[in-house]
Amino acid sequence: NTATVLQRHLVRLTDGTLVAVFYDNLKLVYSYSKDGGMTWSAKATIGTVTALADSSIFRDSSNNVYVAYLIDEGNLRLSKLVYDGNTVSIASGFPKNLPQTTWTETKIGIVKDKDGTLWIGYNTEQGAGGYNVQSSTTDGSTWGTGTGVGGSYGVMVLNNNGYPVTLAGGYWTGGSCYQWTGSAWVKADNVPLFNAREFCVTTTSNGYIHIVSGNFYAYYNGTAWSSGSGIDANFTIGASLVTDGTNLWCFWVGSDSDIYYKKAGAGYSWNATAVKLSSGGNCTNPSGLIYNTPGDMIPAIWTQSGANNSKVQFGLIAGYTAIPVLPVISNVSGANATTSSVTI
Repeated sequence: NTATVLQRHLVRLTDGTLVAVFYDNLKLVYSYSKDGGMTWSAKATIGTVTALADSSIFRDSSNNVYVAYLIDEGNLRLSKLVYDGNTVSIASGFPKNLPQTTWTETKIGIVKDKDGTLWIGYNTEQGAGGYNVQSSTTDGSTWGTGTGVGGSYGVMVLNNNGYPVTLAGGYWTGGSCYQWTGSAWVKADNVPLFNAREFCVTTTSNGYIHIVSGNFYAYYNGTAWSSGSGIDANFTIGASLVTDGTNLWCFWVGSDSDIYYKKAGAGYSWNATAVKLSSGGNCTNPSGLIYNTPGDMIPAIWTQSGANNSKVQFGLIAGYTAIPVLPVISNVSGANATTSSVTI
């Protein structure tokens, strides 16, 4: 699966239903589509926050979508969206409190492993050992003792073996990679230099771990990291990396403030020419869809602001062809509005 250090997310359920999670001013909200993104449900509130912060989502095999987020300094929350085959709603008993942190710049991650254990990852302090992981076998009601697995900023994904992997580091410093074996956290290898405040990690079906941070890409093959390479000269911010298990797609913001992407196939070499996805500029922080399979049309979400507010849009790419932006999911407003445009 894919994990991003971002404020918006998109996930596909097993029947093709799309669920988008994003901020509307100081509310974390969700909307869903059952027709491939052509129409969307009304926004529903997951929780209110005092300031925009990063969040994380994870979909399990039963189409439960877990949402972990920060509501204010030190206070983490966990919500759970459930699907009855027709509608998406918040599960009874949620949101729940998560382990507390003392640092405001919290990067949070949530996954559920093949044994049914929930894992939360978050940073507790700046410096080595600041990224902490804890587990719950009670669907988030209680949590075990924390384990430090690296530097200040981190991200957590589920590897092809069904267990979580973390990458954590400092600001433009090398970091560390840890993997859960089913009984212990084991350090896999050091991570190449990357900007840990803005990065994305995904795993492919061969067990490789891929990271994009700014205009930097590298992968871990289970033994060592690749030397790393740039993706495109017209790359400014907003790295987002997604996969269908074999191929990779990277989305980013170009110098004209529009969204671009490239594809990497076998051997993980990026196409020479980038494709422009958006128009009109004012775009930030794209985020790719979680859970793609071969043959899927590949989605992405991003922020696009207007003069007084912002809008959640829908677009489409099929393989390596950009399809024009389609209907608006929802308008969002406020000085801190975060918006999303979705591609499927």
